[in-house]
Amino acid sequence: MATELIELELEEQALTWPDRARAIAIRDQQSYTIAGTLLVDIADFEKQIIDHHKPIKESTHAAHKAAVSAEKRLLDPLQEAKGILRRGIGTWEADQERIRQEIERKAREEAARIEEEMRLQQAMAAEEMGADDAEIEAIMDTPIPMAAPVVAPTFDRVKGVSTQQRWKAEVIDIKSLCRAVADGFVPETYIEPNMPALNSRARAEKSAMKIPGVRAVPETTVAVRRG
Repeated sequence: MATELIELELEEQALTWPDRARAIAIRDQQSYTIAGTLLVDIADFEKQIIDHHKPIKESTHAAHKAAVSAEKRLLDPLQEAKGILRRGIGTWEADQERIRQEIERKAREEAARIEEEMRLQQAMAAEEMGADDAEIEAIMDTPIPMAAPVVAPTFDRVKGVSTQQRWKAEVIDIKSLCRAVADGFVPETYIEPNMPALNSRARAEKSAMKIPGVRAVPETTVAVRRG
C-alpha cells in the first residue's frame, strides 16, 4: 500500500513538470538561471523515480530473465530441428520444381513440333487442292491455336507446410549503384549513407572534415549534474 501511495505522489509531481517548463521563457539572465535551476531539480526528481523503481525492476527483471532462459532452453532444439527440416524441404522442393520445369519444357517443345506438323499437313492438303505459293506460305506462317501444356507438380505437398519464393536485392558493385544514382537512373533513396562512420569522422575532424556532399555540423547539448 505504501508503495502505491509513493507511486501516486511521484506521478502527481511528474505530471506538473512539463507545464512548469513551458511557463519559463528564457529571455535574460534571471529566466536563464531559473530554467537551469529547474533542470537540476528535474534531474534530482528523476533520480528519486529511478531509485524508487529500481528494486521493483530488478525483481521483475530477474523473474523475466529466468523465464526467458527456461523457455529458450526448450525452444532452441526445436528451432534447430525446424531449420534442418526447412532447409531439406526447401532444397527438395526446388529440385522437384526444376524437374517439373524440365518436363514442361519438353512438353512445350513436343506441342510446338505437333503444331508445326499440323501446319505442314494443312499446307500439303492445300497444295493438293491447287493453292498457290502465297496461300501455302500463309498457312505455314499462321500458328494453330493450341492449349498450353500443363504439368502437374511431381509431389504431393504435406498439409500445413508451404513454401514461398521471396526475391531480395544483392549489391555486387556499390560504385556502379552510386553512379546510377548520380546519373538519375535510380532515386537517391536506393543508397543510405553510413551515418555511424560519418559521425565518427565528424567527431574526430570537426570543421576540418572534407567529404564531398557532407558537412560537419556542431550540436549543443546540455548536461545536468545531480545534486
